[in-house]
Amino acid sequence: MRWIINPVFEPGIIALIAIVMLGTTLFIYWQVGDRLSPIRRLTLLGLRIAALLLLLGILLQPSRQEELRRPMREKLLVVALDSSRSMQQADVEQASRLSAAKGCLLDSGLLDRETVRLYQFNSDAEALTLDGLDSLRADGETTQIHESVQTILRSHGIGALRAIVLMTDGRDFGSVPPGHTGMVARQYHTPLYAVAHGGAGRVRDVGVRLGNYQSFTYRRQAFRLDCYVRTTGCQYEDLTVELWRNGERQEQREFNAGVQRETLVSFDCMEDELGRYEYEVRVPLLQQEVDTTNNRALAFVSVIAQEMRILLLEGQPNWDTTFLRRALFANERVLLDAVVHYDQDRTRLLSNYREGDFVLPTSLVDYATYDVIILGRHVDSLLTAEQVELLYRYVNEHGGNLIFARGEAWRATESPADALQPVVWDSDGYGEVELNIGKEGRYLTPFRLPDNPGMSLPSMPASHRAMEQKALSVALAVVVDPESGKENPAIVYRMHGRGSVLSIGVIGLWRWSFNADVSPENNRFQRFWEHLLLWLTVNSDFMPGQDVTFKANHYSLQLGEKIFFQFNDRLAQGIAETHEMVVRDEAGAETRLELRARDTAGAGRLRAEFVPAAIGRYEAAVTLPDGEISTLHFAVAYDNPEEKEVAADPDYLHALCTASGGRMLAADELSGLWAELEQQEVLDRPRIRLTALWDSIWLAYGIVMLLALDWMLRRRWGLC
Repeated sequence: MRWIINPVFEPGIIALIAIVMLGTTLFIYWQVGDRLSPIRRLTLLGLRIAALLLLLGILLQPSRQEELRRPMREKLLVVALDSSRSMQQADVEQASRLSAAKGCLLDSGLLDRETVRLYQFNSDAEALTLDGLDSLRADGETTQIHESVQTILRSHGIGALRAIVLMTDGRDFGSVPPGHTGMVARQYHTPLYAVAHGGAGRVRDVGVRLGNYQSFTYRRQAFRLDCYVRTTGCQYEDLTVELWRNGERQEQREFNAGVQRETLVSFDCMEDELGRYEYEVRVPLLQQEVDTTNNRALAFVSVIAQEMRILLLEGQPNWDTTFLRRALFANERVLLDAVVHYDQDRTRLLSNYREGDFVLPTSLVDYATYDVIILGRHVDSLLTAEQVELLYRYVNEHGGNLIFARGEAWRATESPADALQPVVWDSDGYGEVELNIGKEGRYLTPFRLPDNPGMSLPSMPASHRAMEQKALSVALAVVVDPESGKENPAIVYRMHGRGSVLSIGVIGLWRWSFNADVSPENNRFQRFWEHLLLWLTVNSDFMPGQDVTFKANHYSLQLGEKIFFQFNDRLAQGIAETHEMVVRDEAGAETRLELRARDTAGAGRLRAEFVPAAIGRYEAAVTLPDGEISTLHFAVAYDNPEEKEVAADPDYLHALCTASGGRMLAADELSGLWAELEQQEVLDRPRIRLTALWDSIWLAYGIVMLLALDWMLRRRWGLC
């Protein structure tokens, strides 16, 4: 223990302050105290000087320094072996990676030390005995290095380990960056070391998966089926992709794999009859292929006859909504009600299926009869404030679909339905712009029409400028700002409550109707809107023209994924609080589930979840209130990247070790690691603790008491 000072100012300045203060005090007290006896004079002078010395002591900030040594304890060294399937690769001196790791560990001599602990890890870490080391097999389905390291650290606590040595190929399938894992290890005062095993690997495999496709379509409505073919170890080979329909081969595509990991192959399809169709995409097996279960993918497409019920409201006629109204009016798949306000006194009610006039919706039940409501401009001239409020509830509470076809629909600055608009459009905009498909829209069927292989869209004569795009909204199409060159939202989509909203800011979509290469009855404008309306409806709670719907969140999933079923009643009148459903696999085994409301506000919307236990085809069925049985089909596949992406990743391991304070080791360096760690005494060096003597309340009390006593005596002896 020793004493140190840490002065506030330079020592010379503090000395100067001391001389001035003490000298002034001596002079004043000697002059004004001539009436007092020497004893009283010295008493006052001593009190004042003592108080000044304590103040000067505070400026010096004296502290007591002492060393605190950590209690010594024997630390452990952990060696963790990767037991995932990628360690089966025999690319290390004709032996598997796991065998090479075992041999390296046995040759290092670390197993002879009592303070070495063994672990094996894949999806998580698990303690391993010496007897278990011989029988250890590389059969783990995935590699999660962060989870494994974290489990080891938590099992021993902070400062209990000298280090963790990972014997792995570095192929990690977790989503945590190596830097974050390294920082966690650093917080536990445990550096990470790694011995990398493996090379590029020798794997041949081809897998196929389906892209986004529309599971429901109409008769003679063309749709595109996209599939992605992933290749491993077959660069520049010619491959064939086949399309099968209901067990019969329809067509095939040939392509060269090149050096790409994944290739998009598309098939254009169309059905003439109603019903459910099973499409299967197959890739013939390769020689020496490691996985033959991922060479095919299933898609179920239902051809429906229910017409979409559409309401179109236009308060200021324009070519866009005029052409849209005519296209929908002539579409046999659409039941259209249209209200067009021409001027202050003229409003036309048009319908392609009703006899006689109709009235605008005045209740939620009236609104709920429509699958989609399309708004033009100046809609507030057609709807009252109460009807606008009901429109908001139709979307938010009853899962309705709303389209702003011409930007802002209201003239009033404060409308109850303003919150529905996913983007705030400026009245000004751009002229003659290029319309491009956005990142979120390139996989959607309205933009992937069969005659649009290049994913291009015609230019637009004008577009509104987006002033603000609201949270959780996505731009399905964009235009390029001619001034700044930045992309500006043009078609914006957003989920709102239980419904969905789409807003179109471009002007001049009607020009898509004019194309000399296609017939007027099948132009791009008509097909774009038909697919857009069907996409909105199918992705909502309800199917076209149906008040009670049984749906799933997707129809093609990987083994281990969860599928959600939803049973919806548009008016919440036909189903009870719970409902039974059944799931059957290919062998006919049944699993009975109970559909339940998610919360008290979930009237008319029941949900159930299911995790398939095996790959194959499944059927889910539920009985509707009218006694009819509604069925849906889905397929489960299995594609484990652990067996295909087997190339070792030393860069990952290097980043992991560096972030933790450790390093990469060569195989022959493992034997010398123990001695290296013993020389590192960073964590065992004594810590220094400073105890401040000046930072004390009692010191402040002492100064105040000395000055107070000085003042009291001066007053009593007649000096005040």
